[in-house]
Amino acid sequence: MQIGDKKSLMITGTAKKEQNILLDEINYSLTKFIYETLASNSPEFSRELHEVGFKKSKKSFKGVCFSRPYFSDFTLKENGTISVGKFVTIKVRSLVKGFLDNFILGLYKNEKIKISKAEFSFEEIKILPELRFKTEEMFYLDTPLVLSVKDHSTGKAKYLRYLDDREKFKEALKQNLKEKYSTFYGNEIDLNDFDFSFDESYMATAAKHSKLITYCDQRIYGELAPFTIKAPIEVMEMIYYSGIGEKNMMGFGFISKKLKIKGGKV
Repeated sequence: MQIGDKKSLMITGTAKKEQNILLDEINYSLTKFIYETLASNSPEFSRELHEVGFKKSKKSFKGVCFSRPYFSDFTLKENGTISVGKFVTIKVRSLVKGFLDNFILGLYKNEKIKISKAEFSFEEIKILPELRFKTEEMFYLDTPLVLSVKDHSTGKAKYLRYLDDREKFKEALKQNLKEKYSTFYGNEIDLNDFDFSFDESYMATAAKHSKLITYCDQRIYGELAPFTIKAPIEVMEMIYYSGIGEKNMMGFGFISKKLKIKGGKV
């Protein structure tokens, strides 16, 4: 795996009728969809990204992130099921060399977008323009930002909550960014002027500024609020095109510069 061009894609799919989707299966099924689409064109590329990615010590990063799906409409039903409309759009971003070609060719070969038990016919793919960043930016989270530390008493991951300890959260994110950058690019990044804060006025008034998501058998906690970050432009590009925080290829840490108000995001 090598770092290549920064790319942002928007995929559109259509269906002939409304379909039902289990909310708890969305993240996993989108991860699976991306790997299977890549494998349709290059099984070797898909396997290397999945099994190895960008590895340093025991940590592995993928350099890929994706949004929640936007449906033309959806209705929440019983037992964690939603009924979704006939149109869906998903954004996928990547820093990985070869990802763009393999993903686009795989879409044209596979022609399907599968989300849980729902299936959409691939309709269109757009390559979105690159954005310019400053050393201080405000972003919105489309999917939760996840950070964890090891709980030595249990040996398991302990998910961090921003309001419990702001400095601990900020330091964990700083360390995550340094590890991710050095793994991708092979050199260290200076984060002495790094700063990060969530919009606490939003967190005080929003009904849901955090989210607990099921991924296979895992229950994963993440924060979901606008944030301001101060960091080098190279880091801004990295978090935009590969996700911020942990578990980006599992559907976490996808950010945007503009808040999308309309639509049926779930």
